Amino acid sequence: MPIDLPNSPSNNQTYTFNDRVWVYNSTAGAWVSQGGAVAAVGAQGVQGAAGAQGAAGAQGSSAGFAKSFLTGL
Repeated sequence: MPIDLPNSPSNNQTYTFNDRVWVYNSTAGAWVSQGGAVAAVGAQGVQGAAGAQGAAGAQGSSAGFAKSFLTGL
């Protein structure tokens, strides 16, 4: 039997179904289950695709290299 939650609940309104209590949170706009067993964590999903390559950096200058190479610095 499906849960038949109220259509226009007020904040902190409770609803009980099959020994489980649901509380309406008006900030989240959702019913939140209170108590009961917590299910086990599922397996991790597969890794997503790699992102796009970023833009190339600015072209450097060889002036500093030539100076230090020629003067032995």
